[in-house]
Amino acid sequence: MQRFELNSQEAKDIESVVWSHARSFSDVNSDDYHEHALINAHELPRRLRARLNRFRLEEPSSGILIVSGFPIDNLAIGPTPSSLEDCGLSTTTRREEAFLVLVMSLLGDTICWSTQQSGRMIHDVFPIKQHQDMQLGTGCKELLTWHTEDAFHDVRSDYVGMLCLRNPQRVATTIASMSEITLDEELKTQLFREEYCILPDESHRGITDLTTQADAPTRNTIQQMLSHPQKVAVLFGDREKPFIRIDPYFMPLPESPALRNAYQRLVVEIDNRIKDVVLQPGDLCIMDNFQVVHGRRPFQANFDGSDRWLKRVLVARDLRKSILWRDKQRTRMIT
Repeated sequence: MQRFELNSQEAKDIESVVWSHARSFSDVNSDDYHEHALINAHELPRRLRARLNRFRLEEPSSGILIVSGFPIDNLAIGPTPSSLEDCGLSTTTRREEAFLVLVMSLLGDTICWSTQQSGRMIHDVFPIKQHQDMQLGTGCKELLTWHTEDAFHDVRSDYVGMLCLRNPQRVATTIASMSEITLDEELKTQLFREEYCILPDESHRGITDLTTQADAPTRNTIQQMLSHPQKVAVLFGDREKPFIRIDPYFMPLPESPALRNAYQRLVVEIDNRIKDVVLQPGDLCIMDNFQVVHGRRPFQANFDGSDRWLKRVLVARDLRKSILWRDKQRTRMIT
């Protein structure tokens, strides 16, 4: 895991860029907001831009970069929301959202899903009482099983960025990198075979209070993926340094003993390498979604406005790969 610490001058310089971008657009989910983010991101401090560029081009084996030192005013951001509906109405976190989007735009193009948080580009991650026992970012009582983000879909994001606004319970994010996993060649051969199924996770199934309004074609597509999942490989790319695509909680075991054994061995290896990272306010955790699995430890939420609260965005290195899943060339929403 790599860490980049902003110095006091860089934090000060970032403020003017962040506020300029935040005040130029009234809708943080608009195409204009996210198109201009890359342009404005080139006004961020040079040292930060250089580090993000190296992370993108060199693809370090850890697959994780934490940018820290961005100040968060606990009072100014207001209380942690209690429902997803509240998030779209508040303007108290426009500064933090702009910082998140500007930095992540240096890695590619922000994207979103029509089936997640009503198609919003910027997601809020906090405990919701009705979700506390679910495998959701808005859960809390259950261990959020480690996974790669949106593993069920071919056009999933290349990067996940999570900015911590508050974390008084010191809830740990769990992470592991493929660079830490040792597999023999026979296991790799099995895991490279396109014979595994990954089902859409709960956040895409219309379970949350916002996604129940998804249109009929979207619901039908998700149902088709649940009843007739595409067969995919768990590992792909370079055999010496493979990428990974996995979500154990939503993966039925394959019938083949060889496939099943390889998959179970991989799960055990990752379980043995998983680490806890406690994000502090102002920490931006950037994860390579092709190299890193992540999850969350269970915790007891208070549901009183003081709970853990993150902002999250997804980034694609190439928008072309999702052209068939988007309504038009300019939009970033995958339907």
